[in-house]
Amino acid sequence: MIRRILVVFSLLFAIPMSLHAAEGKRFVEWNGDVVTVFGGPGKVIQVNFPSKVETFISATENIDIKYYENSAYIKILSHELLEPQVFIITQEARVPLLLKLSPENVDFIVDVIDVRQKMARKRQEEQRLGKEIDPVSLIVAMSAGQPLPGFSVTEREHPLQRFSRNGTLNATLKKIYQSPLFTGYVVELKNVSVLPLKITVQDLVGPNVMAAALERPDGYIAPTPQTAEGAQAGRHRMLVYVVVSAGARL
Repeated sequence: MIRRILVVFSLLFAIPMSLHAAEGKRFVEWNGDVVTVFGGPGKVIQVNFPSKVETFISATENIDIKYYENSAYIKILSHELLEPQVFIITQEARVPLLLKLSPENVDFIVDVIDVRQKMARKRQEEQRLGKEIDPVSLIVAMSAGQPLPGFSVTEREHPLQRFSRNGTLNATLKKIYQSPLFTGYVVELKNVSVLPLKITVQDLVGPNVMAAALERPDGYIAPTPQTAEGAQAGRHRMLVYVVVSAGARL
């Protein structure tokens, strides 16, 4: 009977503590700077790290630190804490913590998110996805107006001299698909003359060009329309798709 009472008492004691800890959880994006942690005497602060904690360095006896797996448990022992700095050494980083006494805003759980590690993983994933995509796959995605894993997509409205012809053809850069391996450009050609034009893939070929395609295989671009119906039909405009090697420009 006594054992049952003790178990019930311990559960009643633990429930408010866990709720209180959940309310006091804070996320910190870490990029190498000092992480400030707020605590009070006798309070335990749980600090979670992206990788396993191996040891710590502390120059004061006014705090007690224990660690297990990816977490460090820090307890402030004295009211005379003079904002000591502690170094938590994990498998992947050395994280400096600055402990501050706070009568009100006390941390219970702090999750440290390594922004540098997060960005590095993102770059690795983009490179992996980029290697699985060839220039032809990129042209297919550009012609369908679809995003592609590993590629950033930027909308543009910028005149392009490379494919322009004075008095007959204007070229406008509409969209850029970019990855660490190669870059895709969506370009709109507009016939501004009174005569029809014919474009071929060979007209798009140049230095660093890996692949190119036309919106319409016949390459026909109608003359500048003289009626609203002709303008609406849009035959005087045509999109072309060009893929170049990384770092190259049109």
